[in-house]
Amino acid sequence: MKDKYIKEVEKLIPLPGRAKKEVLRDLEEAFASAAEHGETEEQVIQRLGSPKEFAENLNEQINFELFTQEHKKRKQMLIIVCTFIFSMLMFGLYAALKAAALTREIGGIGIIGGADGPTAIFVADPGMDFSMVAVVLGIAAFAASIILTIRYIYKNRGDKK
Repeated sequence: MKDKYIKEVEKLIPLPGRAKKEVLRDLEEAFASAAEHGETEEQVIQRLGSPKEFAENLNEQINFELFTQEHKKRKQMLIIVCTFIFSMLMFGLYAALKAAALTREIGGIGIIGGADGPTAIFVADPGMDFSMVAVVLGIAAFAASIILTIRYIYKNRGDKK
């Protein structure tokens, strides 16, 4: 009976994972404490009300909408930061690939033969230029982080704590 009640409450409260787990843990503790004091599960459920009533009372106390808005803001900020970090990693990869290509060009001159004179061999890289892919991804991610930041500021400009 207790487990069914808690599962119903879990379905009715629109909170993010950690907050929902905390509410459900507190509810478990309420049932355990009541059992220690000789109260039955039915009496506890009667005292708390139906799962819907419990969720509505909880909403009055913590206001689910404000809580979920704060969660969304944190998630948006995390996406912005990750996008910016990705762009910086791509620019770093571009620099590393260019440095490796420069090193290969300087040290890649090999002289072979010795008949009438030395012959120099230059090996061309016929494959795709991954440094350009890295720079394009870096620019795209950097632009996305700027756009996401502007959107975030624009959407939250009226919010003040």
